[in-house]
Parts: sequence; structure tokens; C-alpha cells
Amino acid sequence: MASTLREELASLKIERSEFIRPARKSDGVIEYRRRGGGLRLLSWMLWLIPLSIIGGAGYVGYREYDRVRSKPKSPLAWSRG
Repeated sequence: MASTLREELASLKIERSEFIRPARKSDGVIEYRRRGGGLRLLSWMLWLIPLSIIGGAGYVGYREYDRVRSKPKSPLAWSRG
């Protein structure tokens, strides 16, 4: 039983994704680095730019709404207090 388990474990291999590539160091050690860092940054930017524009427009819109809402309608409203 132990020999079959060892054989099964020896036959297992990890399939590396295409986004991970090997990089050799000077001492012969292999490290694996992920690719697509620029793609991840671009993805974040594609989400953050529209969200910041929507947030800024909401802020400006609320400021304008607050300014118009607090404005009295007529001079008589001042005397009614």
C-alpha cells in the first residue's frame, strides 16, 4: 500500500498557468513570477476612473442641490422667520 501511494504521489505534477513563468537566479534556483501585472493595473484603472468621475459628479450635484435648496424663494420668506 505504501509503495502504491508513493508511486501515485510521484506521478502527480503541478500544471503551471501561462501567467506564471520561471525565472532563474544566478545561483540556479528557479522562482516563479506572475505575469500580467500591467494588465491588473489597467483593470483597476478602468474601474477607478469611472467610479471617481461618478463620485465627483455626485459630490458637485449634491453641493448644488444644497445651495439651491437653502435659497429662500422670495424676500417675504425672510420676514416670516
